[in-house]
Amino acid sequence: MPFHNANLSTDNASFWNMLVSAYNANGKLASYSSVGANIFLTAPGGENAQSQAGIVTTDMSGCAAGFNTINSTIDIPLQNTGLDSHCDATASMYGTSAAAANTSGAIALVMSANPQLDARTIKHILATTARKLDGNNTGVDINFTDANGDAVSYNAIPGWQQNAAGYNVHTFYGLGAIDIDAAVAMAQQTTALLPTLQVSDWHTANTELTIPDANVNGVQDTLAITDNLTIEAVQLKLSIDHTRMRDLAVELISPSGTRSVLLSPRTGLINVTGPPVQNALLLSQHFYGESAAGQWQIRLIDTDNGTSQTLLYNEQAGLLSMNDTNNSVDGTVLSWSLRFYGH
Repeated sequence: MPFHNANLSTDNASFWNMLVSAYNANGKLASYSSVGANIFLTAPGGENAQSQAGIVTTDMSGCAAGFNTINSTIDIPLQNTGLDSHCDATASMYGTSAAAANTSGAIALVMSANPQLDARTIKHILATTARKLDGNNTGVDINFTDANGDAVSYNAIPGWQQNAAGYNVHTFYGLGAIDIDAAVAMAQQTTALLPTLQVSDWHTANTELTIPDANVNGVQDTLAITDNLTIEAVQLKLSIDHTRMRDLAVELISPSGTRSVLLSPRTGLINVTGPPVQNALLLSQHFYGESAAGQWQIRLIDTDNGTSQTLLYNEQAGLLSMNDTNNSVDGTVLSWSLRFYGH
């Protein structure tokens, strides 16, 4: 399971931020990359260049300064092949910082191909032309013993699925990898902007619901939505009383049947044991292009009865554990709300 979920940060649940994950030279999720239902696209980020391929980028000029110096081991291939005999570039860059830079460059290129485009239309072009990456990725199942002592399995990270609007979506890769050639070609042929953005009111369900401990069926609730919008993003606002939040999976299922896990269970950085969580904001991109109208369903599943823990690795201290103490009581959904961005 991924250690970090991008939906843990409220900033990342903003419609106005475009989140990208990072993939490596093998066309798979980079080892360090955060993931989540709020990831819109994925872009090249590379791996730690000490052992695998990083990103080649500019460096301080000359072989006496910067990353690429006369003593550099990573950049010897650049020097020896004559590609960069003056040490003006380096292959040591990697990270979501590289993925963000590559995405920014892609957006700039699309804008230069058609300067009349606005931000939402550019996002739409990138989404429409994105390519499916790591196509055989089937997601992640977790196995646990439920409260009755039975062995059960839960699909905590869905594999690639096609939503009702025809977009491929994945928790690791969003709507796919940026295809800059296809995006520029589409931009050159685009003569109309997306219709004016509409933001719905919050639709709220205030009925308290019990989240059964260690139960793969969890608890469900529904909201009937009448907004006639083509979705660009969906926000979920959630209030919960639960003594070990890292056990919980939070799912949202659209009227068309697209299932999005907005918060995956066993996430390492959740260690909430205090007062109830109030109005936590989550976002999903998995319903892009679908209709908002219809019956929406939320599901919350407690996936642990005390048999798991989160392990951290520190070079000096070795393996460390956290989230060791399981809750032994049921949780409660206090309220949940949906808001739609679209046109």
